[in-house]
Amino acid sequence: MDIEGHPGTIQERSIFMRAGQRRDRVTFRRTISTPDDQGGFVDQVTDLVTVWARFKPVIGGEVNLGDKVSAIGSGTLMIRYWTATAGIVETDTVLIGGVIYHIKGIENIDRKNKDLLITVQKGVST
Repeated sequence: MDIEGHPGTIQERSIFMRAGQRRDRVTFRRTISTPDDQGGFVDQVTDLVTVWARFKPVIGGEVNLGDKVSAIGSGTLMIRYWTATAGIVETDTVLIGGVIYHIKGIENIDRKNKDLLITVQKGVST
């Protein structure tokens, strides 16, 4: 143990301290199209995994869609990398505080399979 009471190296301590900053419960979801009885498809939303995350809102704004104005906002999520989160892809969505966000980017920090930095945007899917 070091003088701060945290085990390991400086890098290990930073990971240890970051774990306490993950205060947001988030659920990753995937939309799956399944055939219906009439030759069409029905979209079903399936929950993939619910994890603790650190959510940082970045910006907000508005976008014009025809005669409507819709609110948009973006932010970043930091989550731990593990088997259940390794399969998250950019076509999935994430539920944060009752609001659905679209995933815009996923970065495996330093390709070390420890943390994922996920860029999200609420509002219009592009």
